[in-house]
This record gives sequence, C-alpha cells and structure tokens, in this order.
Amino acid sequence: MRVGLMAASFALAIACLATPAAAIDSTADLRDACAAEDEATRNLCYGYILGAGQLYAQLRRAEAISEIACADPVPTLEAIRVSVVEWMDLHPEHASEDAIDGLMRAAAALWPCE
Repeated sequence: MRVGLMAASFALAIACLATPAAAIDSTADLRDACAAEDEATRNLCYGYILGAGQLYAQLRRAEAISEIACADPVPTLEAIRVSVVEWMDLHPEHASEDAIDGLMRAAAALWPCE
C-alpha cells in the first residue's frame, strides 16, 4: 500500500509539472497564454478561444446577443491565435480588461460585421 501511495504521489507531482500554472483572467493573461512557447500553456489559449467561440455561437443561435465578429470563412484556430496576439500587442490599453472582453474586442476589430 505504501508503494501505491508513493506511486500515486509521484504521478500527481509529474502531472502538476506538466500543467501550466496559469489562469486566464485578463486580456494580458490571454495574450501571454496565446504567445507562449510551451505547448501546455498554448493549449490553454486554444481551449479558451474554443470555449469562447462555442459560447458565442450558442448565444447567437438563441438570438441572445448581436453579431460581434463575422469571419467568412472561419479562420483556423492557429490563425485566430496569431491574429489575436498581434491585435493585443497593438492595443495594450485593454490589457487589464476581462479576457473575454479583450478577445471579443479583438475579434470585432479583426473580423468586423459589415
């Protein structure tokens, strides 16, 4: 039993090392995650963008919100990541805003609805 407990503790320690110690609260946090070199942190960025995109799509389907961005065709996740980082670098005045607000500002500017 002691060996099993040690093995479980070791596995948990390894998992914690592989998980990015990051939270995405602000636009600056999102920018940093999306610009990160390490795969785990970058995956946090991808997950945030995907989750926000799915929420946006569902809110639009329910007609609960107006259109914010109108990309046609929808860019790849990687293209969105790169474009959002570039936009955030050009607009540091939004760094302290909630991440979702910064992401939606960037999307509206990058893929405007006409």
